[in-house]
Amino acid sequence: MKPSTWTKTTVIGAIALLACTGTAAAFDHLEITVVNPHWVEGRPAVTVNLPFSVNVRAVRSDGTTDPNADFINATLSSPDVAAILPGSGYLQNGERQFDGLRFLAAGRPVRLRVHDADDPSVPPAEVLIDSYDPVDRFTIDVPSGTKYVNTPITVTLTALNASGGTDGSSASCTRRRTGRPAASKRRPSNCRSPFCR
Repeated sequence: MKPSTWTKTTVIGAIALLACTGTAAAFDHLEITVVNPHWVEGRPAVTVNLPFSVNVRAVRSDGTTDPNADFINATLSSPDVAAILPGSGYLQNGERQFDGLRFLAAGRPVRLRVHDADDPSVPPAEVLIDSYDPVDRFTIDVPSGTKYVNTPITVTLTALNASGGTDGSSASCTRRRTGRPAASKRRPSNCRSPFCR
């Protein structure tokens, strides 16, 4: 093969290789998700003052992570309730996990946001999280009247927070049980808290 033919063949082959491989699209938005969430009514739920983790990704339009977006300096903020949040951090291979986040108050829903501290032109992202007070105690109501052996009765077990809250926004729920005291694995329909099952 003559040198001029070899050069032409190499250049044509290189162009064909580039045309076939192409390059992946750059990320077009950030995404923030709760790590191993506990779901309540379609949203992740956490307990006030207990740590949780979130993952931040630079996401392409096809939903994949862009591993080249390590220039994003991810910063978290909580506009709805006071929170203990970790400091900013650059993505590594297009993502970063932040650990030890804590909401200091209850709220439904609470927004947790992420933005790029170095480049305000990068659109921020947010996730909605339900923040519940912890269950402090339970009350049990047994109907009045005579009870007989092997006769089902209805018992009401209610979870309360430290201030005696009894609605879903204060991490409480009511469970009614009829019959023998066998444990139920199903969450009652009126239970909106992740902490009563």
